[in-house]
Amino acid sequence: MGNRGEQGVMGPKGFRGDLGAAGGAGRPGRPGPDGRNLGHADSSPQQARSAFSVMRTDNSYPNFEQVVTYQHTVINTPQDFNAATGYFTCRVAGFYYFSFHSMAKVGVCLRLASDPPFQKLGFCDYNKNFDQVLSGGSVLELRAGQRVWLESFRDEQRPEVTRDTNEKRIIFSGFLLFPNPA
Repeated sequence: MGNRGEQGVMGPKGFRGDLGAAGGAGRPGRPGPDGRNLGHADSSPQQARSAFSVMRTDNSYPNFEQVVTYQHTVINTPQDFNAATGYFTCRVAGFYYFSFHSMAKVGVCLRLASDPPFQKLGFCDYNKNFDQVLSGGSVLELRAGQRVWLESFRDEQRPEVTRDTNEKRIIFSGFLLFPNPA
């Protein structure tokens, strides 16, 4: 065997090897910053709730261009909806979902409406003596104090529909999806 020669040229980098075993646990870190005080649970945005569902059971046709009023409250937590006036008043700024369902044997036109900036979204069903359901809904961004309601409006209904006394039902519901305290 001869003498050792000079070191050769460095070869190409090899592939990455398998991961080794995990090391032991480290020392505990420093405590984090104090949490924010969210105030009383009832005022916390995480605790914000608002939901209502009301029913109109009056068989008379709702007056055109007027707020629909209701005779039966299914749920109203925490009393943001006034069934006698037909207005929902936003207490917690945020995004809300509103929907309605109407059952009648005559043509009905209803629309969701809100305080300024005015938002109105109308739906119509033209019907002749068959039970028919009209439904509509929308997500609205509301500020505290803004109102939302359902109103009847005149479109292509025949004049005699307003005199109809067949059974009619209107269900109006809404709830807070999530608050937006911006």
